[in-house]
Amino acid sequence: MLSKFTQIKDDFEDFAKDYFLAQSIQSPRLKEAMAYSFLNGGKRIRAILSFLSGACFNCDPHNIKHIALALEAIHAYSLIHDDLPAMDDDDLRRGKPTCHIQFDEATAILAGDALQTLAFQALSELKAINIKQLQKALYLLATHAGSQGMVDGQQLDIDAEGQTQDIQSIETIHRLKTGKLLTAAVVLPFIASPYYTDQTVEKHLIAFNQCIGLAFQVKDDLLEVTSDTATLGKNNMSDLKLNKSTYPSLLGIEKTQQLLDELFTQSMAHLQQIKGHDTTSLAQLAEYIIRRTH
Repeated sequence: MLSKFTQIKDDFEDFAKDYFLAQSIQSPRLKEAMAYSFLNGGKRIRAILSFLSGACFNCDPHNIKHIALALEAIHAYSLIHDDLPAMDDDDLRRGKPTCHIQFDEATAILAGDALQTLAFQALSELKAINIKQLQKALYLLATHAGSQGMVDGQQLDIDAEGQTQDIQSIETIHRLKTGKLLTAAVVLPFIASPYYTDQTVEKHLIAFNQCIGLAFQVKDDLLEVTSDTATLGKNNMSDLKLNKSTYPSLLGIEKTQQLLDELFTQSMAHLQQIKGHDTTSLAQLAEYIIRRTH
């Protein structure tokens, strides 16, 4: 299972490198900062989800690659901005200095801005789809990454610093900040596929990802208190230092693990409702998300 995901990750990174290097960016410093954050490894969960979903629904390989690139570019930009002194003020990401430490704050902000727009450039290059599919794809990425999704979740997360939150508030933050982009990773290839009009499949696909998106963040919360900085590749206990409420801080480790298991069970129930498509790989990735060690 892991070897399959590793191969997808490697294939995506080869494509991403070629695509990025082909861009006409006049500032060497900007291009270097973008590459530093965008091509600097990571789990590539969003790209892998896109490839697996695309395979389920017979999405054109060209489109799968461009969708994966768009999502990873959005994710990379969000990490750059998330690490800034005005946000989480982190100095380590993926085992290396964060972008603003390696370069400077202004360059980091601009690199994030450029990666965000690169995502929409990539999505505009989808082929062999109709205008309705393209419009829906662009709308979904904009809403899931912006003020109705990831950015909204980030602001709520900042607002929550120093305050004790209840479980419902934390869930709202995570579903927006992390879950929305993971949902986009699975739904976008479906939108660009021949089956995009099947609303039943789309409904269960979204529900599956809502469970997995939340599970991803619950697992992150667990790892923050059970793993170390070297394993994570970023500073552990960072939420604790910012006085943020997390699932373990409110529920304890045992009940947080129970919640994680429940979310996985619910996600599998939704996958089983998607008839006529082989969703085995999506199920395997969901299991990896809740079993991972970093």
